[in-house]
Amino acid sequence: MNPNKNSPLDVAGATFSHESPITRRHIMAGGALAIGALRTNRAREPAEPSAVRRQTWQMPPLALLDRPTWSRSRVVVMAFMWGYLVLAVVLLVVKAAQLAGH
Repeated sequence: MNPNKNSPLDVAGATFSHESPITRRHIMAGGALAIGALRTNRAREPAEPSAVRRQTWQMPPLALLDRPTWSRSRVVVMAFMWGYLVLAVVLLVVKAAQLAGH
């Protein structure tokens, strides 16, 4: 494919021309940010525990456990999901108001 300015970009069936507000740079920057966030939050694998320790392990009491901390990528994804939920509710209310008016 010849990546000149006037050629359209086809991503998952959606064509973005050079006049579209979403450009190749936006798509590539978003992909790079997503990959960077996933790589920085990847947990390191702990060393393998001994077989005896694994067989005798017991769950500590729940009162002694702290809440798990969320990674940055999980916080971002949850924020997007809440935003999507709010947007969906607002659009449903708007649609209900439109139907009630007719």
